[in-house]
Amino acid sequence: MCLWLWVLARVKKEMGCGLMGLFAGL
Repeated sequence: MCLWLWVLARVKKEMGCGLMGLFAGL
């Protein structure tokens, strides 16, 4: 779970879009 949050945070920094990271995770 922690790893997933770390990846999401990284995606937010690189892509600047948390929603895109969420959909990608799904």
